[in-house]
Amino acid sequence: MQAGKPVVFLEQNVYDPVGVRIDRYWDSVEQGPGFGVPFDMVDSGFRTHYGWENTQRDYETVFMAMVDEALERPAGAAIEAYYQRSDRDVTVNTRITNLSGLTLDYNTNGATAHAMVYERTPVVHTNRFVRAALPLAVRHLEPGATMDLDFFLETVPVQYWDRAAVVVLLDYRPDPAGSTRWESLQAAVAVEGTPPTATPDWTATSTATDTPRVTPTPSITPTPFEVRFRAYLPQTLCRN
Repeated sequence: MQAGKPVVFLEQNVYDPVGVRIDRYWDSVEQGPGFGVPFDMVDSGFRTHYGWENTQRDYETVFMAMVDEALERPAGAAIEAYYQRSDRDVTVNTRITNLSGLTLDYNTNGATAHAMVYERTPVVHTNRFVRAALPLAVRHLEPGATMDLDFFLETVPVQYWDRAAVVVLLDYRPDPAGSTRWESLQAAVAVEGTPPTATPDWTATSTATDTPRVTPTPSITPTPFEVRFRAYLPQTLCRN
């Protein structure tokens, strides 16, 4: 925000993650000497990083270089999202238009939409902690086509709802035959309220279907500065 860049950093506790964002990290990272937390992921695995550089300045340089590189990427989809809350339950109405030039389908390239609720409050290290996340499979979305998905997240453990926000992200595997790595195509911050043109063709889906596996987290002994997981959602990929 201080740099004037349209970026959102989200954090999870790597030892107690929600959704399948942590799986995106494991599928994209190449482990090597010195492997350890923090685990940093940009655009669902477009770029990843782990461990602490020799000094905090070096860490910042490496991390921000990944962010800057991601900001240069064109959007692969358009997303319009709205959410409504009833007590602790959250419904998210999402409309996705495919701009990637590829047919997006979970069975062929893992195309998945994610709804995430985060709270602007200090939990581990940052002030944007993910409280709940739900992935839904995208089915046969041809280039230029539009589809609607509805998410229902039950009993979201937000403490202060006036500090909560909802984001929707779309990702896929760009090379499903040769790599397990994922990339984001688009992300959008949801607007509170109902869709202005909502019609019965908005198909409600209350549970995740055919979502990627949940990979057990390797045993890593954390230090007070190392229990974190960031997912990066560039709003340059949120042009509605």
